[in-house]
This record gives sequence, structure tokens and C-alpha cells, in this order.
Amino acid sequence: MNQIYLGGAITGLNPNQYRGWRDEIAHNIEMATKRVWHCFDPCEHLNEFGEVITPEESLAYDLDHLRHSRLMIASFEFTDKSTGTLIELGVAHENKIPIVGYNPDGFDLHPWVKAICQHVCLTQEGLYQYLCDHYLNEV
Repeated sequence: MNQIYLGGAITGLNPNQYRGWRDEIAHNIEMATKRVWHCFDPCEHLNEFGEVITPEESLAYDLDHLRHSRLMIASFEFTDKSTGTLIELGVAHENKIPIVGYNPDGFDLHPWVKAICQHVCLTQEGLYQYLCDHYLNEV
């Protein structure tokens, strides 16, 4: 199975802000690809007993999943509040994992962020089209 890592701000946001875009994108990608592609959602930090894992466990768990992904989608909504997203971007770049940005508010991104992204999309429709044209149909 091909995994897509869904990176973006979580800390300090309400569930709709950090899960809404992830849930919609993951559902659409998994249905469109008949589950050949799976989206990893780092918002889900429960062990098999339903206990929340520690921040250290979360860091190791998330970065392990990122390193084993074929692609990263990075939402740039609320990233001014998210050190974790910037670390994830650096790890993806260092591991040569393509990064496709999602920037629906059209924020002016730092030049380094722009440089490490394969492409930055402003709409979900544009994101799906780009993913289909360049990644999702390659398997």
C-alpha cells in the first residue's frame, strides 16, 4: 500500500480545524484509488488500549510514518502556530519524499518552504487534480 502523510498544524486548534481537511482529503483519495493509497493522519494518537501517547512517543511514531510514506501533503493553514509541521517538512525533504502543499488561504510562504514543495495548491480541487496527474495514477 502507498502511504500519504497528512502534515499540518494540530496544537492549539479545535478538531474541525485540524481534522476537517484531513478527513475530507483522506476519504476522497482512498475512495478514488480504491484504497491503493492510504492517508496517514497524525491526529490519531491512541494505542491499542485507547490511551493517549506521550509527546515523545507521538514524535517518534509520526516521523516513522512520515519516513515510510511515498508522499506528503502539507496544509499551510495555521502553520504559524506549528513548529511540528516545519519539522515534518524538513524530515520529508531530507528523505526525498515529495511534498505537495495545500494553501487555501494563499498565505505568503517562506521561500524555503516554497523551494522544497513539488507544488502548492490553493484549492482541494486543484490538489486532487495535481495528485491524480502526478502521483495517484502511477501505481
